[in-house]
Amino acid sequence: MQKSTIGPLFIAATIAIGAISCKQSPHSPNVLVIVVDTLRADRLDAVRNGVPTMPKLSRHALEATVFDSAIAQSSWTKPSMVSLFTSLYAETHGVLFGLSEQFDRDNSALVDALPAKMESMAAYFKGHGYATAGVQTNPHLQATFGFAQGFDRYEFLKSSSAQNVTDTALQVLPASPGPYFLYAHYIDPHGPYAPPNGYADIFGPAGELSASGKAALDDWENTYERIALHRVDPTRGGPPPEISQATRTELQRRYDGEVRYVDGEIVRLIDSVLARDPNTVIVFTADHGEEFWEHGELGHGRTLYQELIHVPLFIRFPDAKPARIETPVETIDVLPTLAARLGLPARAHWQGRDIAAPGLVARPAFSATGGSLRNFDLKLASVREGGFKMICSGVDGACRLYNIDTDPGESRDLFGEESATTKRLADELARQSRANQSNPYYSTPKSSAPLDEETRRELGAIGYIQ
Repeated sequence: MQKSTIGPLFIAATIAIGAISCKQSPHSPNVLVIVVDTLRADRLDAVRNGVPTMPKLSRHALEATVFDSAIAQSSWTKPSMVSLFTSLYAETHGVLFGLSEQFDRDNSALVDALPAKMESMAAYFKGHGYATAGVQTNPHLQATFGFAQGFDRYEFLKSSSAQNVTDTALQVLPASPGPYFLYAHYIDPHGPYAPPNGYADIFGPAGELSASGKAALDDWENTYERIALHRVDPTRGGPPPEISQATRTELQRRYDGEVRYVDGEIVRLIDSVLARDPNTVIVFTADHGEEFWEHGELGHGRTLYQELIHVPLFIRFPDAKPARIETPVETIDVLPTLAARLGLPARAHWQGRDIAAPGLVARPAFSATGGSLRNFDLKLASVREGGFKMICSGVDGACRLYNIDTDPGESRDLFGEESATTKRLADELARQSRANQSNPYYSTPKSSAPLDEETRRELGAIGYIQ
């Protein structure tokens, strides 16, 4: 497809007009966006062994607009967060991968970065008079990869606990008389699943583990690397370790311990912000979920099943009545919704919409992944319309179809039984791809940045094989 030459001019004009036309007053609501890395949607209201996993946050949700069917635009961090920040689908923004080549050990290895010309959520709010600050914990989202764009202050807390994220977020809260935008990104539920002492035990004692199971858990970074490496290249490193059912159960108990821990720290942040600034919009969501062998995989990024792309989402508006919305929505909808509720102008290139407006009409929801590494040789796209969801591979053309209303675990492939539905969803995927390629941001030159050795180690520590 020929790239448009008018895209950059269109983008610049749109941004300039919006910034001139609508500066916020000192009394405009503040915005707090909280993202929890690797948090499954089902954990917000989950119970393990009779004990709730997120009791404090679920109480806050009772005072918010809760979106029960929120879909992330990718199943791993970088493309998903770019979609959240720009209201663009992954194919449109093109920030898709980590390492350019697997096992490339020299420092010339490049990773995809957020282009400077691609306006982010922080840049949008800054352009409308907001002071901006961000505190985040994922190595994929460092300033060197473009994610500090628009922030007056952007803190990367390497390998940091939820307590430190909350403490730092409260320290960097802007003190300006005007409104502020604050972004806080917690990573605790992400592997290697090591909750603080006592948090896993909230759900009862650990089960009996074999010596090999205990060894696998105690050295989970290496265990997971062997599992993931086998997916990329079965000829390297030998077969992955066998993970028993008891070990899998203990792994999820530890994951839930992380979830329970981060629950308290997030609510400490929310309560502190609201005590100081009651006129604050609170957004809570996740970049993606986590899979625990539901479809034969562990971790994230390599499939598009619901355990990965169904994420929690609620928005708490000052003085608004609580509500629950079952209509499927997307995380690209967050930015347009905030803009509409705050009386700010929408950008013409945004692909999301205002999902807090009355009379929300259902529309298809889309996700995509190529995995974090180019040589996963993976290109998956999914579409959900109504109760049906289809996942298709751009590598071999294979598709799978599920009715997630009657089969929420996506265990029965209906591809050969629902020909009319299959054709309709295939047409939707093709239509959306054409729309992505006609978006002016699709023509934005892609950006990349070098990956240094320290960042390699940071990514390896959270399970990204290098």
